[in-house]
Amino acid sequence: MAIFIPIGLFVESSSPLAKVLYLTEAVLISLALLFTYSAGSWLAASVAAVIFLVLLGGMGYRAQFLICLSAAAIVVLIGFSSHLNLLLQHASDPVELSSRVGAWQTGLRVISAFPLTGIGLGGLAYLVNAAPYMVPEQLILLAHPHNSYLEWAAMAGLPVLFVFVAILVLNMRWALHNWIVADPRSRCLFAAGLAAIIALSFNSFSVNAWTLPPLSAIGWVILGILSSPLLSKSQVGHTTEGKHDKELASAKAG
Repeated sequence: MAIFIPIGLFVESSSPLAKVLYLTEAVLISLALLFTYSAGSWLAASVAAVIFLVLLGGMGYRAQFLICLSAAAIVVLIGFSSHLNLLLQHASDPVELSSRVGAWQTGLRVISAFPLTGIGLGGLAYLVNAAPYMVPEQLILLAHPHNSYLEWAAMAGLPVLFVFVAILVLNMRWALHNWIVADPRSRCLFAAGLAAIIALSFNSFSVNAWTLPPLSAIGWVILGILSSPLLSKSQVGHTTEGKHDKELASAKAG
């Protein structure tokens, strides 16, 4: 999630020094992401990168993003090839995939048993109450089903999950509206924020991202800023003021 903020600032900034700073930040965050050895996080970042590329709009902005992406890839491939191989081995390990799917299956069994109320909020409640529904593929007891959406439904019930998804989708819709009315330069920052939320949401299918307090707090702050109605009002007011100034200048010239 964090990697798209410096990339957006890199594309938006016009200062060469600032671009170097933001590019360095993006490369360092890429290395930190590599050291997690999380295939789900890399997949989420890849999906969000495609969304970010689409939302950037201008070819010049897209070229800058590809430069940033290439720099990070070169550093990882040349300097950390052994760590990349470990990541690929971890991602292709059938035991890891089977145990993760088993955690999801256990979560689904809990949801089917308690669809409306769940089994109670908190890792300890899930650890104890989900034990009778654990499938053989899940090798150990877990405090959550490694999926934020299943976690909401299993711990708090399907109605809470529906409310969460509705709030998320509605705010994403308002954020896209603000992106549409924004000027081309501001769209870079909107694209970065939306890509961060997409990465967080997509990663939540494999880990408890949206239900982990530090990550969810950052995510809601970013999404709250992007979806604020004050942004669209300021953009519309700025556009109207600009048109009025042009009309006034034309009238004076005439």
